[in-house]
Amino acid sequence: MSSLIVAVWKISEIRPIAKANKVEVAVVGGWTTVVQRGLFKVGDKVVYFQPEICLPPEISDELGVTKYLAKNGRVRSAKLAGEYSHGFVIPADPSWPVGKNVADIYKATKDDRVEDAEPDNVGEKKMVPRSIRKMLHDFFDMTRMSKQAFKPIKVFKSPEHLRNFPEIVDPNNVVDIHEKLHGSYSECQYDAHGNFVVSSKNTVKAIPQQFVPRFKTRSKTLNALQKVAGIGHWINDEEKMRQCRWFRVYFDTRESAKTLFNLIPNISRLTYSGEVVGPGVQKLTYGQETYQWYNFGVYADKELMNNLPIKVSYKKVPHLYSGSCPSHETLKDMSQGNTMVAGDHIREGIVITLRSWQDKDANRMYKLVSDQYLLWNS
Repeated sequence: MSSLIVAVWKISEIRPIAKANKVEVAVVGGWTTVVQRGLFKVGDKVVYFQPEICLPPEISDELGVTKYLAKNGRVRSAKLAGEYSHGFVIPADPSWPVGKNVADIYKATKDDRVEDAEPDNVGEKKMVPRSIRKMLHDFFDMTRMSKQAFKPIKVFKSPEHLRNFPEIVDPNNVVDIHEKLHGSYSECQYDAHGNFVVSSKNTVKAIPQQFVPRFKTRSKTLNALQKVAGIGHWINDEEKMRQCRWFRVYFDTRESAKTLFNLIPNISRLTYSGEVVGPGVQKLTYGQETYQWYNFGVYADKELMNNLPIKVSYKKVPHLYSGSCPSHETLKDMSQGNTMVAGDHIREGIVITLRSWQDKDANRMYKLVSDQYLLWNS
């Protein structure tokens, strides 16, 4: 998930709208929003609230925007006078510098909606709320992981909104551009001894040594909690594991990992990053009847490998372009249209990856979500 940003910007452009006398388009960073005509001018400092930001009722009431928000206080996109309008702006405090993140001042949060998904253990109905199942699952997984010598290293950072970082759009930057899929992040990390960890962004889903069984205990309560959390139900049942979305990455990459460890000396970890799509994962299913995993990056230790020395059999996220970074308008055009994967779906957008960057702790991946998707998802 990208950073929570409610930033102070200077309006860079005001564009008139044909046949619209009361409204016009204001450009802030890479975002466009429709505003009252004559209310702002180029160079004005404003606070910009982007889509997916959520505001508490007391703040939205004070700003007079509550009626324009979704039920949970989520900022939306709309099409007004034929123009895409993403979020809204308000005048900024004159003392605030451009770039200041004022999310805390406005008590803003990220949209935490979670799409309904199939349970990790296929065919098993669970009557416990999903949030509680996740909490229990995380607790048991992380407790078991703490007892293992092999722990995952962090190699992947969620892409930031390119519209918040317009300086990235520079022809001096060499980039790779791929389609952004509407799924769930899934990675598998291996060490040279054959141990592995399957993870989502923040949760360990499987652990080394071929899925260590759940805790053995005489406590009926603890056993019941483990069952609710979905712990240990796939043990020694490869067919059932294959039906679980989190293990797709493992079955798709294990042979490739063995080969790479033999070919590349002096590496301690291999990480396969990708996206799981399919029924029950997100709203867009890409025409899939079962879970499918699509790779968008392989890391040797913490370094992204641009070219693998072997042929692989797993699916890859569609590659759209490599070379000098195109203009913002060209990138915007690339983000639109239908998916290249499968199914009659709109494209969520694109991911731009910098080939080289100076600050190794900074993000190197940026997403440009399409106007159509932002509107559709509002």
